[in-house]
Amino acid sequence: MADAKVRVGKLDPKKAVLAVEVDAGELKIRAAIALWFIKLGARVIGLGVKVEMVNERTVPVWDYLLPNDGPVFEELESKEIVYAKDQPQYIPLRTLASAGPDRKVISRWTFTDGQRKAVASGADIFLQLLTFGRPLQPIVMAVGSGKENPDWVRVCLLDETLPPVRRE
Repeated sequence: MADAKVRVGKLDPKKAVLAVEVDAGELKIRAAIALWFIKLGARVIGLGVKVEMVNERTVPVWDYLLPNDGPVFEELESKEIVYAKDQPQYIPLRTLASAGPDRKVISRWTFTDGQRKAVASGADIFLQLLTFGRPLQPIVMAVGSGKENPDWVRVCLLDETLPPVRRE
C-alpha cells in the first residue's frame, strides 16, 4: 500500500496563500490529517491555503477571504484596535470594539474580483470557527459598503451614546 502524498508548495506572500498539492488517488487518512494540520497552522498565522489536486479526481477548493486593507469604517479609524499589529507572522486585523456589555468586535473582510464573481454566480460563503473545544460564541455576518453613516455605526454597532444635538 502506497503512502499518501501531501506536498507543501511555495508561499505567495502577495496573496497570503500557501499552495498545497494533494494526490487525490492517494488521499488516505494520513494525508487527510497532514492536510488538516497544514490548514490549521496556516490559518493560525493568517494565511489562506489553496488545495490543488494533482490527478484527475477533483475536490472543491476554498478560496479564503482576507481582511480589508483599510479602515473598518471611514471616520472611525481612531477607535480601531489592531490585532497582530506587531506580529509579522500574522496578517494584522483592524477591528472596532463596542462599548456595550457584550463587547462586540467588528472586522471588515473583502473579496477578490474572482470571489465576487463566484458569489454573484451562486457560490456560498463558509465560516470556519476554531473553538478549541469551548462553546461556540454567537456570530453575525453581514454585507455592507463600509461607507455606512458613522453615527449609525457608533449607536447601532458600537453601543455608544451620541451627545445631544445643540439647538440654538
